Amino acid sequence: ALAVRPMASANECTQRMKDLVTKKTRITGNGPRLEDLPGYGDAKQWGLEAISDLEDLRAGRIAWADFDHRGLLLAGPPGVGKSSFVAALARSAGVPLIATSVASWNAATYLSGTLQAMNEAFSKARRTAPSILFIDEIDGISDRSAVREHKEYWSQIVNRLLELLQGVDDREGVIVIAATNYPNAVDAAVRRAGRLDRQIDIHLPEPDDLAQIFRHYLGADLPAQV
Repeated sequence: ALAVRPMASANECTQRMKDLVTKKTRITGNGPRLEDLPGYGDAKQWGLEAISDLEDLRAGRIAWADFDHRGLLLAGPPGVGKSSFVAALARSAGVPLIATSVASWNAATYLSGTLQAMNEAFSKARRTAPSILFIDEIDGISDRSAVREHKEYWSQIVNRLLELLQGVDDREGVIVIAATNYPNAVDAAVRRAGRLDRQIDIHLPEPDDLAQIFRHYLGADLPAQV
């Protein structure tokens, strides 16, 4: 109803639909940008480089084949800000963030439903590309080498995930970032070249970084340092 207007052409209506979908999935609001986040070490550096590459990609200065930041595995204990990092990255890059999790995929009653949920997440990211697809709790997909029961079930899920990650040409413009508290539980094939081949560990913030985090959220309510 917002996109289709009687006096508009079909192309104009279609473009308006695309714009509405993009804006709906784009991170907006007053949240921090990646540049403003204290700490994060190598993850922040990776993100800033990814933003620069995205700008070059959209401007046509580089091709997707030359894009070096297609996949990342974020590892770290609960509460270190893995999800906040991804949201800030999407906000700084000005691209849609498609957030999903293995738990939501596994909420389906049958295997076919789980596979369909995985397909839909990647499909949505492709439709809104350039975009970031964030997969939380990636360790929820069992490592096939450690599975003792229902191995055939988990093998099909892992194999489908590998197909989706490996399809570099099919997911042009889609950066895939996965998060886990247990990186050693992630199937080794997921971390091979062309998939989530870069792992960065996020640690608890140092005292100075923690003070900057408090400063950001408390603002004037936090007295100035003496």
